[in-house]
Amino acid sequence: MSVPHSERSAETETARLIRTHDWAGTPLGAADDWPVELRSLVDLVLASPLAMAIAWGADHRLIYNHAFAAIVGDRHPAAIGDTVRHVWPELWDGWNAQIFGQLNAGDSISARDKQLTLQIGGRSEQRWFDLYYAPIMADGAVAGTMCYALDRTDRKVAEAALRASEEEFRTLAEAVPHHVWIADVEGNFSWFNSRIYDFVGTPSGVELNGEWAPFVHPEDADAVLAAWSTALADQNVFEHAYRLRSAGGNYRWHLARALPTRDEKGRVVRWIGTNTDIHDQKRDTDELIERNSTLERNVAARTAERDRIWNVSRDLLLVADDRGRWLSVNPAWTHTLGWQEADLVDRSPTELVHPDDRDATLEELLRIGRGEGSNRFENRIAARDGTYHILSWTTVSTGGLIYAVARDVTAEREAMRALADAEAALHQSQKMEVVGQLTGGIAHDFNNLLQGITGSLEIVRRRLSEGRLQDVDRFLKGAAESADRATGLTNRLLAFARRTPLDARATDVNQLVGSMQDLLGRTLGERIRLRCKLDDKLWRTRCDPNQLESALLNLSINSRDAMPHGGTLTIVTANAPGIDGRSPLPADMPPGDYVAISVADTGIGMSAETLARAFEPFFTTKAVGHGTGLGLSMIYGFAEQSGGKVVIESMPGHGTTVSLFLPRDLTSDAAHSIANEDSFINGSGESILVIEDEPVVRALIVELLDELGYAPIAVGDAGPGLSILRSNQSIDLLITDVGLPEMSGWDLAEAARAMRPDLPILFITGYADAAARPESALDEGTALITKPFGGALLASRIGAMLGRS
Repeated sequence: MSVPHSERSAETETARLIRTHDWAGTPLGAADDWPVELRSLVDLVLASPLAMAIAWGADHRLIYNHAFAAIVGDRHPAAIGDTVRHVWPELWDGWNAQIFGQLNAGDSISARDKQLTLQIGGRSEQRWFDLYYAPIMADGAVAGTMCYALDRTDRKVAEAALRASEEEFRTLAEAVPHHVWIADVEGNFSWFNSRIYDFVGTPSGVELNGEWAPFVHPEDADAVLAAWSTALADQNVFEHAYRLRSAGGNYRWHLARALPTRDEKGRVVRWIGTNTDIHDQKRDTDELIERNSTLERNVAARTAERDRIWNVSRDLLLVADDRGRWLSVNPAWTHTLGWQEADLVDRSPTELVHPDDRDATLEELLRIGRGEGSNRFENRIAARDGTYHILSWTTVSTGGLIYAVARDVTAEREAMRALADAEAALHQSQKMEVVGQLTGGIAHDFNNLLQGITGSLEIVRRRLSEGRLQDVDRFLKGAAESADRATGLTNRLLAFARRTPLDARATDVNQLVGSMQDLLGRTLGERIRLRCKLDDKLWRTRCDPNQLESALLNLSINSRDAMPHGGTLTIVTANAPGIDGRSPLPADMPPGDYVAISVADTGIGMSAETLARAFEPFFTTKAVGHGTGLGLSMIYGFAEQSGGKVVIESMPGHGTTVSLFLPRDLTSDAAHSIANEDSFINGSGESILVIEDEPVVRALIVELLDELGYAPIAVGDAGPGLSILRSNQSIDLLITDVGLPEMSGWDLAEAARAMRPDLPILFITGYADAAARPESALDEGTALITKPFGGALLASRIGAMLGRS
């Protein structure tokens, strides 16, 4: 390697290290044996003030100058003579291997602003370079690579900082509810925030510089142009009030204010301006002038662009650190809440928050800290006078700081509360009207039924007192039928409310439908044909068979009334499996297998309006006196309480199909049949304890048990009943009312079972909220019947429980 002596005297430390390096120990060999091309290039590189390096040989050995050593960093001087792959292993696969491959093909390569991740001082660091590579030819082949590098990292960092500063300004400018704009040094508008585009009704981003004049009121155009020209010439504050046309064509007064932004030499580089809507304040000129004067003094004291916007905002602006502690506030806090800036700076984020809102505020701060931002979060903040104002917050977190805009919505929320109170009062009025209608409907039906009972009994009483017995059975039958209808009405009301205590048991639906065919035939009349399509492999369902029978009768009567000129009523039973999809189930059905019972008619059908209200209680399309409107609502309640669903399909002129989906019973494969509750089963002197607080009902039960051949023991409350159960007296069956004064029948039964584990227990109830059956209350050896009940039903249940049926 030949270096002139005059340059040798001023050689750099890097040149000295290369000259004295033991090259003989490398694949390049001793420096004196290097090819002339390499020695010439080394002399060129060492003499250059630019960062240059040579990668020579098949393994790319490094030779570089002093300027390039700064790029090598803490790997210098060990990198001298080492391979590129060993010096920068982190760059090999992602960059250098590809570069050397292209260079070996004879291509020159340039890369501007190339971002590389270097390991410097044990940590990763992003660096940017302008890189130029050229292959070095020797003996007709590529022997090495010449690299020229220019470190652009400082410039890139500065550009990123500038972009962040500009983005911070734009974020703040978009957060405030005012017009914000930027103009160049010659007065040409270069940027508007979205509030301006929204106001004038122009899509965001459309060029407005040459289109701004038409938005200014014609009477104000000359004056505002003169004021703007003067400000540009004087390079001083621009401030002028003028009218702007909104998207709706209305003009509103705005106060335009702009300040010049200067560089480090004091030269104006651009203008930052705002338009504040002062339309409502225009009438008070003196106050406006004073406010503008105050704004001018505040703005003049600020140098950052965000502080200029800060002081003209009517919304409450706040900057906080990442823990939420307040660092600065704008003057709107004083105007709205009465606090001075000194009172608020360095405040904890929850000091002024209403105690009931603190937990929610802290949770919102955690969300903001996670970078999620906040939009329309509301809490209550204390004013200086001790009152609380409701503030609606919009926040954004950036650069370790939280920027927040709060708007006082106290008046709006008070108006909303007043509206809600008015709506609640209206709702209560409407609810009372519905209750009145419901009560009237029930009273109408019950009065008719009570008339049938009391009138029939009055005639019977009179004839018995006169010794006339003819037709007494007819009037007693009439009273019993009216009482049965009253029972049906009560059950329909309770079924709709899902309050009927159901006696759910395994039921053979096909058998039930078969037993009803004669009744249905008589009910439908001669004009209507009854068809039954019953699946001979139908599963059993678990439901109250009496309720199901009532539901089918109700549906058949509805269908009959919908076919005044005759037609066909079809009852279909089918399995509805919940897994293979052969029988579609309603979308909201719980998983499982169901039994489907459909009642379809060829009648007049329902309109969409009628179909939507079909399950409403007391809604009926029948004439007055021809229906209570509780039939479908009862069926709906029965299905829901049984764990199933009811679905209606109907179209005007195409008939109606009502489908009941009831859960499949899986308790046993043995055949189940519907109990015959019309026959009396006599006893053989078994001892039955009756606990009933209503004397008349207690006496009737005792009388019936006597006639059936049982030995009843009757008491009026739980206390005496428990005393008997504690004694040695033989008791074969316990009958207890659910709603007793001292304790519920359920609790009494639990105490009885603790003393006599095998004692059969029959519950009787007329239903009351306090006596509602708890889940799984009917264990083995228990049963339940509801009031009113007939003697046959009571005899049948007792006989079944004592093993006599």
